[in-house]
Amino acid sequence: MQLSVVVPVRNEADNVAPLVEEIRDALEGRCDYEVVYVDDGSTDDTLERLIGLQRGFARLRVLRHARCCGQSTAIRTPDTGCGLKLFPRELFLELPYFDHMHRFLPALVRRAGGEVVSVEVNHRPRTRGRSKYGLHNRLWASLVDLAGVMWLMRRSRLPQVEEVRPE
Repeated sequence: MQLSVVVPVRNEADNVAPLVEEIRDALEGRCDYEVVYVDDGSTDDTLERLIGLQRGFARLRVLRHARCCGQSTAIRTPDTGCGLKLFPRELFLELPYFDHMHRFLPALVRRAGGEVVSVEVNHRPRTRGRSKYGLHNRLWASLVDLAGVMWLMRRSRLPQVEEVRPE
């Protein structure tokens, strides 16, 4: 498997099919890939729609949390093998795990010695459902998390070492 596209979702029933189609259109014939949807405890019919999509798209894998655990956990769930732990590649690095870590993955990957490559993506306005992100529910958590990541990155710097020999 060259590529695993991991898509965490919660209560996004109207959005799963269009995104599956968009991913398929972008990747089919270009590489060996899989699409892994991690349903983070949806209470609408997201899971049922994903199961329906699986019947016509063998590259789609669906994993489900029994209850909402958050986006970072949906991306990387060590106990269940969800998200990033699914990557069947040697490139996976053991990253420190904390809530909201998904926002800092590039910094954490670089800290662990990995390479980060930015790829332009197709941004478009939301046409179905409601965003779960807003200024008030993300700002303070982001600032606290950013301070934590800065602390973590400072601690990870290797000291400069020089060999000392008797004269």
